[in-house]
Amino acid sequence: MRAVLVAAVEDDKIYYDLDAVGNQKDGILVRPDQSMVKIDLIDFSNSCGGLLKIRTSKFHRFLWDGASGKKYETWKKTFLNKEKQVNESLLENVEIYASVGKNKKKIQKTDEKAKTFKKTIDKKSKSGPLNGSESKIKTKSAQPCCDDEMVKFDVGNLTFPDAQSRKEAWTAMILLHQLESN
Repeated sequence: MRAVLVAAVEDDKIYYDLDAVGNQKDGILVRPDQSMVKIDLIDFSNSCGGLLKIRTSKFHRFLWDGASGKKYETWKKTFLNKEKQVNESLLENVEIYASVGKNKKKIQKTDEKAKTFKKTIDKKSKSGPLNGSESKIKTKSAQPCCDDEMVKFDVGNLTFPDAQSRKEAWTAMILLHQLESN
């Protein structure tokens, strides 16, 4: 089973079962005592008052808002009829659990990212020394800090094209440090 936390109601947590098919119940209500009840997520969400829906990722927004959008047919095949699996691109940056309740276990995707990042670093260090140079760049920040300047560390080919790549690299480095200390 693969599950994603999608909502909460009072002290209960609600997960979506990514592996549910056909007429299977696709929701899991986990009580504070870690007991679980299988539910039909869409029916439950329509009838439950006080439901706090998580909308922090593409997957969550598609789950909760897709029924009224342009992608209604895809939403219907995915969440109502369960004919179609959730698109993997929607699950990027979503915590997926292998089990919930008493045996809750998160599936670790970061391990592979850390290994890939380490291989990239190893290749770069074999091809030559990493001579970084510090330079000051102007920024437009809402809160002035350091006279509106920040220090950027430029290491040639190891710069990141976007914030998501930089975040993944930092996560990988933290994971590597933890692995080395064990």
